Order: sequence, then structure tokens, then C-alpha cells
Amino acid sequence: MMMNNSRSSTKTRGLDFIANGVLSRVLVIAVGFLPQLFSLCAHAEVGITLETVGPMSSKNQAAWWSPIAYANDALYVSYLAPNSPEDDVFVAKRDASGTWTVEDTGFDSRYDVGHTQTSIGIDGDGFIHLFYGMHGDPISYAQSNQPNSVSGGFTGSSPAAFGGTAGEYTYPNLATTPNGDVYMIIRDRRDNYLDQTGRFYHFNNQANTWSELPPFAGQSGTTVYPDEVYADPSGDLHIIWEWALGGASGSRQYGSYARYSPEKNKFYKADGTAYPEGPVSLEEADIFQGLDGAEFGGHGFQSAKMTLDEQGRPIVAYSFSIDGTASGYEHRMARWTGSEWIHSTITPGPFDIDKSWVAFSDGTLRYYGTLSPNDPNHTGTDDMFVRVSSDLGTTWSEPIAVTNGKNIERPMGVTAGGIDYLYLPDINTGQMHVAIIDPKKPGPLKAIVHPATGEIMLLNDSEDPFAFDYYQLEGAVGSFDPNTWNSLDEQNIDSMGSGIGQSWDEASGSSTGALGEAFLLGSTTLDPGESISLGKAYNPHSGDESLTFTYRNANLRLINTRSVEFLLLGDMDGNGLLEVADVALFIQALTNRSEYLSNHPTIDPDRIGDFDGNELLDLGDVKGFQDAVTQALANSVSAQGVPEPSAAALCGTAALALATGRWGPWLFYQSGSLTGCHE
Repeated sequence: MMMNNSRSSTKTRGLDFIANGVLSRVLVIAVGFLPQLFSLCAHAEVGITLETVGPMSSKNQAAWWSPIAYANDALYVSYLAPNSPEDDVFVAKRDASGTWTVEDTGFDSRYDVGHTQTSIGIDGDGFIHLFYGMHGDPISYAQSNQPNSVSGGFTGSSPAAFGGTAGEYTYPNLATTPNGDVYMIIRDRRDNYLDQTGRFYHFNNQANTWSELPPFAGQSGTTVYPDEVYADPSGDLHIIWEWALGGASGSRQYGSYARYSPEKNKFYKADGTAYPEGPVSLEEADIFQGLDGAEFGGHGFQSAKMTLDEQGRPIVAYSFSIDGTASGYEHRMARWTGSEWIHSTITPGPFDIDKSWVAFSDGTLRYYGTLSPNDPNHTGTDDMFVRVSSDLGTTWSEPIAVTNGKNIERPMGVTAGGIDYLYLPDINTGQMHVAIIDPKKPGPLKAIVHPATGEIMLLNDSEDPFAFDYYQLEGAVGSFDPNTWNSLDEQNIDSMGSGIGQSWDEASGSSTGALGEAFLLGSTTLDPGESISLGKAYNPHSGDESLTFTYRNANLRLINTRSVEFLLLGDMDGNGLLEVADVALFIQALTNRSEYLSNHPTIDPDRIGDFDGNELLDLGDVKGFQDAVTQALANSVSAQGVPEPSAAALCGTAALALATGRWGPWLFYQSGSLTGCHE
């Protein structure tokens, strides 16, 4: 066990002083025991993996696109790869094993930063629908020749629904509904330049045809910028967009929302009110972000992305300029509460073209974006960070880095199975990256029980320091002994004073079935590989090995629940197995301790070899070790089949020698042959 000697303070009280319970915005502690209060549980440490897909064009960036999709246990991305005089359109697939397949579709996209980007959608049969290379142009569309494949080629076409050469399209954005149909929103200016409408299209998967639906938004003298279309589990489509006064412009305002019901062929506001027939006008729009004091026509609103909470209510991440300039943007969030739109600033900026993305699943909200330039954690480039909230944005974790040294200005993503897949084009290095963020990945803190002594250790099993401010152990009644529990409260770990919440405090309801404590105003940090003992809190005579361990990440403010681990006694080489190879090491640790420790400096033989619970490896542990090895070998034989007679005989001889006490020179002599027992 490693301990920091600086962790000490004077404290003479327990949790009982919190007479009526103390509420933190992010953690609840009360005199009654903690399991009853878990409205926040149970969310895990965020796991982050960054993968590189391949080289991309520096023009592969946009604020309005859907270049990433997930279907049939596979991830798909589309992007522009560098070439001259036009960029190549690439599509890549990441299969369930994590293997990437990258293919050139054979189509090209002209140089036009922010406009001729790609977007994809996957229909219910697994075919890829690809749109690319449009800035006021007729439709550019292709479909994969084979389902669930990027390698079978793509065939371009111009479905009649898109108006042939009459359409003047920009900014396609797609979503797939649970029945396998694909929907697309896109801007079109077929008539007057000052009348650029938000068009809406539907691919019927059964009929294998595209058709046009009523436009979702449009008004004479304005330009609609379609931000995102998002499909919910019921098959409805949620659409967000913004408006520019007159023609196309970087100065846009009025973030707007509508929900489309395919069943009723109608658009609705967030409160359920039906929109009038025809494209939604600016006057009619359900606006989640208005002018905020600025004049319409100045820089204001840009690039919104959306998710839905557990009740299907929209949550929108977007950029908003607080001074009307192109470099005065901050990152905001708007959320429909069920009765009104509320707003909050996530990152104050100021930003220019840096955008954000948002996701929600399993009670956890994630907000992705870069840091303000004056943030002390800013890396000097537009790296991507994630903030996490378990209360719909009332409170947030500290930002956690997703990338390091990357220039990511316009992220996009998709969530599948509670995992976020983030599309990250690095325009500085010309590389296409994908980050995989798993909020449910088991965290680094483990509770490990010594089954003989009952000691419980908390271990940081990671390569980074880890801070926690709450833990709880649960089991059947009789699993724990509160009298021999050496709590962090009793050890005065990291105490900051004697005030309420200034130290670890035991839950007053701790019992033989549950132990818990929390640090309301502070936390304890364990270095990589560091552990801390809770004393002999486990009752070895209970036989309960189905214990659960819950703890909270103090930085992310997320709660994780996992099973308690039991130390594998007799595993003298620390490989996680009890096998014949451990016999010689057990004997070595008994008879030549210094040699054993020189070969295994990270293993405490008095801990791993202590079968009788006296906290020493001695002759009293031989019988327990013999029984454990015999059982392990029997299990191995049962699983692998009957071994060769010679091997079985050796195993029996080893067990007999241990049982009769003839474990000294004889076993040293035989140990070279004993390795055959586990073949």
C-alpha cells in the first residue's frame, strides 16, 4: 500500500453533524444511507480512443453536414481527399472489429471550402446514400452498389425528385429513421436568389425511391441555412436551422426548430403546436435563440447541432456572437424544458469558426468543443474537449481532452449504443480522425478484497492520477464489519478543516450490508498504481463475493458502479491465473524470500500468499495453497479434457507433497517437471 504522509488533519466528527442532509448541486449526502438517493447514478468513467482514417483535403470542413453514420455494427465516414484540380470523394467503413476500409468512390468535388463537403445516410438495407460537391448546383448523388460495403463501388444518378438540372442545392444533411427510410434537408434556390428555401426529401426504403416532402422553412427575402435533421426512436424528424436576411451571408440569426411527423405529414413546434401549412416562416418559427439585443443582419447565430433528452425534448449546441462580429462567438446550449427554451453559455470564447457538437444517452449529456483561447488548459491549437453533465447542463465536469495537438474546428458525430463517434478533420495536418468516446467504459478505480484477511484496498488501475469524492460498497447483510472498517474519514485523508463537507465523512447508515462515505467540498487523488486501504472491512466468513463498488469521478462528476474484485490468493507470478507455475514460486517465497522479491518486486508475498489470514506467508498457508492449486488444476482438467497420464501423475504428486508437508527439497527438485500440469 502506498500512502501520502501529507494526508493528515485533525478531525473528531462523523457524518452525523449533517442533521437534515446537505445538498450539493452535483452530489447528494444525507443521514439516511446513500443507495436511496441515487438519482444521479450510474455512469462511468469516459473512455476515449482516437483513430486516424487517412489523408484528407484541407477543404474537408463545413458547418452543415452529416459525413458520419452508424449502421449494422459498423461506422461509416465520407470526406474529401486531396487531389488536383478537384478533390476526390472518399468513403470509409470501420467494422465491428475496429478495422478500417477506405475507398475512393471515383467522384470528384471542386475546391470550395465549407460548401462542397460530403454527407451520407445508410438505409435499412445497408446501402450508402452519398451527396457531395454542391454550392448552388444540381444534385450530386451516388448510392453504393452493395449493402454494408464501401468496396463494391458507387453509382451516380439524378433522381427525378431533385428536379434534374433545375435544383440549386447546398448543405445536404441526412438522417435514418428506425424503419430504414432516409430523410434529407438541404438548401435550394430555384427561384429568386433572395428566396433560398429549406427543402425536405424522403427515401422510401421499401420502394427504393426518393420523393420531395413539403419544404420545412422559407420566406421571401431570406436564406435558410439547414443545420441538422435528427431522427428519434418513434420515427419523427427533428429539424433545426437558421436565417440570413437577403442572400447567402455569414451574418445569420434566429435559431429555429421544428418536428416533422411522417405519419401525419405535419410540422410541429417543441410544445406540440402544429405549424400552419406551407414552409415555416420567420414570423411563425419556434425560435430557440433570438437576437439577444443585436440587430438582425449582424453576426449572431451559427452552426447548430442537436440531440434529444430521455423524454425526447431537443437540446441544441450552437455558436452565438455576443458583439455582432465574426470573431466574437461563444459556445451556447439551448434546451426545451417542456414549457420553454432555456439558454446557457458553455464556453465563452471568443471564437471565430470553431464549432461544437452535443450528445445524450443513458442520462448523460456530453458537450464537445474547443477551449477558450485564454483557458489555462488551451493547448495552442483547436483541440477537442468534452464536458459531461448528469443534470442536463445545470452543472458540468471540467473539460476532458479528446485530442492533443490537433486543429479541429468543425466536429460532427453520431451516437450508437451509448458510444459517441466523433468526426474530427484536422486541417493543419490534413488527416481525417475519428474519436470513440465511451461514457460507460469501466473507470480506473477498483475495490479489491483480500478473501482471508478481509482487507479492502482502493486501487487506481490507470496511467493517470485519478480523483474521487465518494464511494459505496454494497453486499448482503453480514458482508461487512463496520467495526474494523478503517474509513478515509477515520484516517483524516485530505481533510481541509473541520467545517461541513471539508473532509471525508462516513454515511451514518453504514452497516454490515453497506459502507459509504463522501467528501462534499474536496476529493482524494490516487497516483497511477497507488492504493489506499480501508482496513479489514470485509467479513471473510460471510462467503459473499457478489459485492458492488460505486464511486464518483471528482473531475467528471460521474458515478460508476462495478463489481468488487477478490484477490486471487496463490497467484505468485501475478498473471491472473492459479497454475502449477505458482507452486515453485510459492516455495521460493517461503524458503528464499529475497530471491522471490528480486524476481517479483511488485508482488507482496505476505499478501498474495496469506491463506490463513495472519498477514504473513508461513507454513500455516501451505494447506490453503495446496487446496487452491488442486482445485484450480481440477478445473483446468475439466475445461481442457483429461491430460496425459504422466502429466496427471505429476500434478497428483505435487498436490500430495504439499499435503504431507514434504514441500522442501523434493519440490524444488520436481518443479521443473511440474510445468506440464497445465498443458
